[in-house]
Amino acid sequence: MVKRKGNGHFPAAFHFARDYRSHIEEAREALEHAARRMKKHAHRHRRDVEFQVGDLVLLKTNAQMLKTKQVKQRHKGLIPCYDGPFEVVAKIGRVAYRLNIPRRLVFHQVFHVSVLKKYILDSEDATKAEMVLAKREIDWEGHHDCYHKIEYLIKWKNRPVESATWERNSDLWQFEDLLRAYEAT
Repeated sequence: MVKRKGNGHFPAAFHFARDYRSHIEEAREALEHAARRMKKHAHRHRRDVEFQVGDLVLLKTNAQMLKTKQVKQRHKGLIPCYDGPFEVVAKIGRVAYRLNIPRRLVFHQVFHVSVLKKYILDSEDATKAEMVLAKREIDWEGHHDCYHKIEYLIKWKNRPVESATWERNSDLWQFEDLLRAYEAT
């Protein structure tokens, strides 16, 4: 850059260099200001969450993560927002956790903390199966395919027997112990 005042042989070069430096400084200040604003807005929704090995967590799901046959048959608006609970097996780095994911879900085992939520057990939760009342197998032949489906009649906790519902075995993965006990009888 030109260091002399404007009384040299090339005053236009001096003015150009001075203006260039001032524009660079303005741009640097604008970038710093934008970075501070972005950081403020980005940290507004962040949360300091840490899980221990053995904790139960819920996993935020979306249609891209759950590319199974059952999900493809449903509208993406009907897919639950969270799936689980899953056990934390290991902490990887500062913000990633390895989960104990069942075989029915065919994706990786490590997730960022932003897609995890602490599972809180509700003892009055009506979505807990109390017992399996019956089993039925359905064979259906469609135009192009034939299907074999197994359903169980589930009595839900804190609900009368009359409100028992038929559920597909693929939807009852969290009640595998209950299904095994029913099959053993």
